[in-house]
Amino acid sequence: MMTTTTLVRPSDFERTALASRPVRLRAMVVLDGCDLAQETLRRVSQIVRVSAGDVLLLRPLEPRLAFDPLEDSLTEEALLAEARRYLRHVAQQLALDSVNITIRVTTGLQTAEAISDTARQCAADLIVLVDG
Repeated sequence: MMTTTTLVRPSDFERTALASRPVRLRAMVVLDGCDLAQETLRRVSQIVRVSAGDVLLLRPLEPRLAFDPLEDSLTEEALLAEARRYLRHVAQQLALDSVNITIRVTTGLQTAEAISDTARQCAADLIVLVDG
């Protein structure tokens, strides 16, 4: 697996603007339960803490179109509850870093659209996606 990091050096104008007013960063982290996503949270936490910002933890779920009792042991309600439990657990770990955290679980056929809509609704400055 390859990880790409892009660093952008701010212009003189941006440096002056950033120095003259505090920036409160709003980060949205999309979690799928993988270990890499949890590792990424530590870095996001450091960035957000410096700006006294906020983190939204998002767990998008695709709805089940058909329920097969032999294959599926959890109902959709149980999956939503499990996703919320997972996000609360992750949020408790981040709370130790003194970061403001909210959680949200979305359902929809189009995961990318749900992520985009949520980012717009919460006015995210930074969107972190991890493909584990």
